Amino acid sequence: MRFPIGRCLSLTTLSAFSSYLYIRSTHIQRESVCTSNEAWYRSLPFREISRCWSRILSVNIYPRSLRNPIYKLFCRIFDADINECEYGPDQLDYYASFGELFRRNLKPNARPIDKESLIVSPCDGEILDNGLVTSVELLNIVIKGVSYTIKDLFQLNRNESERLQTKQCKSSLFYACIYLNPGNYHHFHSPAKWKINERRHITGELMSVRPEFIMWIPKLLLLNERVVYLGEYENGLMTQTMIGATNVGSIDVYFDETLKTNTKLDDYTFRMWKENFPKSKPTYFDKGESFGEFKLGSCIVVIFEAPSTFNFVRHPGDKIRVGERL
Repeated sequence: MRFPIGRCLSLTTLSAFSSYLYIRSTHIQRESVCTSNEAWYRSLPFREISRCWSRILSVNIYPRSLRNPIYKLFCRIFDADINECEYGPDQLDYYASFGELFRRNLKPNARPIDKESLIVSPCDGEILDNGLVTSVELLNIVIKGVSYTIKDLFQLNRNESERLQTKQCKSSLFYACIYLNPGNYHHFHSPAKWKINERRHITGELMSVRPEFIMWIPKLLLLNERVVYLGEYENGLMTQTMIGATNVGSIDVYFDETLKTNTKLDDYTFRMWKENFPKSKPTYFDKGESFGEFKLGSCIVVIFEAPSTFNFVRHPGDKIRVGERL
């Protein structure tokens, strides 16, 4: 009788993985106020899954004749407009892999930039929430019914919080959160004409940022890895925060070559890497200028200073595209 080595190895691996998840979920539940189901979900190895998924999406699809039908099926499922792709419906086989399709460029002038508005949408997607930052002391924003503080989102120290509170007293701070689904155009752009002073890379987890998960997991956006750019525009403070998510471990920002996200070094650690851009070489962006890209879907939070008379013309649940007035 042969000893079933393969089956034993499989059972041992499964047992070890289950034990790891149990220990990690128990630790998460002890360290934070959450249910056992939430702790179990947070214990899953999303960072490793995201790196693996990124490699899979980078595999070229052969034979080439399979690309068109596969891509068209994907676009139909996720409501992606293939007519606006740089290589349209009859040339989809130009994209060698799913990764290239996700990061596709658009045809020239496919996203006209609103010339009158000082602030425009930095990406395609759905507006999850927008409004006025409330409470001078706490600097609260509310996304899908969940309250966050700017201090926690940006990882501000006491002096930085006090300076921001002073700004809130003198004028008003506003915010908008936009969710990109897998079918959306995955590049993101500059929301205004501004100068970038600082970048903060906050490591963390890579859980899904779908609206239902944001409502289910307490403070999910504070747990996920994110990249914050802070600067100034005509009316004062301007910030743009790209939040990582499952399968979106890589956030590429074209001008920031030192930024590296979802690295093994940062697995399951919470720390902040802060970089100030030199005043001798200021970093300026025009409104609507190309800024970077996600590998799949994710979300972006824009927080900015504006006169108290500012009003949003778009509302939660609205679809929006790059360059359109917020």
